[in-house]
Amino acid sequence: IPGGFGIRGVEGMINIVKYCRVNQIPLLRICLGMHEICLEAARNILGKDCHSTEFDPQTKYPIIKSIKELNQDKIGGTMKLGLKDTYIDKKNSVYQTPIIKERHRHRYEINNEYVKIIEQDGLCFTGKGTSMDIVEDLNHPFYIGCQYHPEFISNIDTPEPLFSKLVSLN
Repeated sequence: IPGGFGIRGVEGMINIVKYCRVNQIPLLRICLGMHEICLEAARNILGKDCHSTEFDPQTKYPIIKSIKELNQDKIGGTMKLGLKDTYIDKKNSVYQTPIIKERHRHRYEINNEYVKIIEQDGLCFTGKGTSMDIVEDLNHPFYIGCQYHPEFISNIDTPEPLFSKLVSLN
């Protein structure tokens, strides 16, 4: 899904996410892409008033919120950065290990108050660390989002499992 800017770009990407889910098209979304997956699911339950505080600070349902613990006064402190542990649920469709280490680079994450709402729409959080790190639709051939950036540690000799799995579907 190509990137987009502003509210129009995000809405367009959410529409494509929905299209892929409904039509069983394999989808891997990273960081903001995971947010779009969760927003689409929450909107199916709560309606169109679900959004990210990044794009609508006054949203009725802040499904995605800024990370309050970040140190806004320190260089680099405006983002969650670095290698973090993610604990893998046995339901996860990709990873065969209980813990993975992945690089993070983000300011916004899933609001834990809405996890149960998102899961009501058939999604499952199958990776958790200091945030909800992996979400997927287990009834779909491959519909998965991750909060971390697997491209930061992947290379041609040792591709990250998410990329290997997606490529193997074609």
